[in-house]
Amino acid sequence: TKNPTNDGGVKYSITEGMTDAERYAELKDKNIEVAKVQENAILDSYDIEGKSLNDIFKFIRENKESLGLNKVYQKDEIQLEFGYSNRGIKKSIRQTADSKVDEREYLDILSCLDQIIDTSVLIERHGDKSGEQNTQLKQVYVLLGAFQKNGVTTPVQLEIKESVGTDNQLYLAVAIKKSGVNATASAE
Repeated sequence: TKNPTNDGGVKYSITEGMTDAERYAELKDKNIEVAKVQENAILDSYDIEGKSLNDIFKFIRENKESLGLNKVYQKDEIQLEFGYSNRGIKKSIRQTADSKVDEREYLDILSCLDQIIDTSVLIERHGDKSGEQNTQLKQVYVLLGAFQKNGVTTPVQLEIKESVGTDNQLYLAVAIKKSGVNATASAE
């Protein structure tokens, strides 16, 4: 459902339990602005070749503050503030390796994470799907963003966990399959 906002824009309503067809109807006219990978002396100087996942995690954890990851993010579309914990970073690194995506792309995500979060689009929301009956988990928001480097656009999946009684967390930020096409950044 499209709901008008006070400023004349349109707010998209992705609700829990929507079918793929309902989400498609909601999102088919939505554009994602593609973030550009930013130069970052810390990330650019890190030689990732031959590093273990634990080495990569340790490097990011040690440089978390200087990389600008020690902050509270806000996503107006879901009206939620959240952080990016060490646990979320570790999960993202492992998921990147499991999906056979080059770990360097994860560092590219970090270089423009603020812009990816700002321009991402809510594509799904759901409760606990893990089967663990997590009583602290209120909702999971799945967003889709993208970044571009050397003319190649790479989609990024973000998962934000809204919790009861604890801080909300960006739990997963991972590059998904490359599109291999040259995309143009578009604005709403």
